[in-house]
Amino acid sequence: MPLLTLLAEYLELRFGFMGVLGAALLVTGLKLGDEHCVTAGALLLVVLVVGASL
Repeated sequence: MPLLTLLAEYLELRFGFMGVLGAALLVTGLKLGDEHCVTAGALLLVVLVVGASL
């Protein structure tokens, strides 16, 4: 659990609230088996990473 908190803090520092939201959607979708949540979370994280590198 502390590792999850550390990861959330890193994502929040690096990408803000949207990074934490994208990771939460991705993990929730993987656990529930919902491909819509997985896709939304993955796309959100990709957009944040690509936007940060430009």
